[in-house]
Formats: sequence, C-alpha cells, structure tokens
Amino acid sequence: MSPIAKPIVLGDENSAYLNSNTVSAPVWNDNVHNRIAYATWFIRENPPVYQGFRSLANALRAGNPDRPFGASLILETLRYQTAIKNEGDVYCLNNNLKSLLARLYILEYPGARLEVRGCWLDRLSPSERAQIFDAFKEMHGVTSGEV
Repeated sequence: MSPIAKPIVLGDENSAYLNSNTVSAPVWNDNVHNRIAYATWFIRENPPVYQGFRSLANALRAGNPDRPFGASLILETLRYQTAIKNEGDVYCLNNNLKSLLARLYILEYPGARLEVRGCWLDRLSPSERAQIFDAFKEMHGVTSGEV
C-alpha cells in the first residue's frame, strides 16, 4: 500500500504564505532573459514551493518507484493542499512554474520517472540554463548533474 502524503504547509510552521519580503517578481514574458530572471528570483525567494513539490513527488515515488508521473499531478496537489499567496503581490502558483519545478526535481533526482514535455528551458544555451540551475543548487544544496 502506498503512503498518503500529508498536507504540505509552505513557509514557516504557522504560515502558508510565500516569502512576503520581496516586492515583486521580474516580468514573465517571451523575452528569454526575463524568464531566466523570473526563474532565478523564484528559486531564491520561494524555496518552500520546491520543497513542497519535492515532498509530494518523493511520497508518490515511495509508493511505486517505477511508476511514471507528471508535474501537473504534483502542482495540482500543491494547489489543493495549500493556500499559496504572496500578500500584496499578484503572485500565485501558476503553470509557468510547472516545467521549472519538474526540471529542478530531475536535477536533484536523476532517476525519477517524472515525465516532461519540451519547454522554454530546453531552448536555453548551456550558460543560460546554468544561471537557473546554479541558483537552485545554491539554495537547495543539490550536487547532481545537469538536466
């Protein structure tokens, strides 16, 4: 029988809010440099979101390590289990993060059967991708390879 994941509370023990010290996120649009800035900002300012993603993905894998799964399942579960809101900001957990969170998880757990589709991250040069993954490795102490 697979374990049931406990609800995730993001932030400190009493808060479901993201880091409210930040003023606002960089603009997310078709400009690749803005997307890189957004991704690195998100990684540095909101580590509890990835931690919640990791916790749910690990619980899913513990039940059946050979079962493939998608980031949508994890993201929708996070949405269901938590109220993610950055007070005073229009930020919320949105689909722009799905591909980023999936690739960060694969970076940390290369053997995971997390299915991914092509996305903007795949079109980055190695140095552009390194900006994002280096920020992640720095924040989460990950030493795995590159996605």
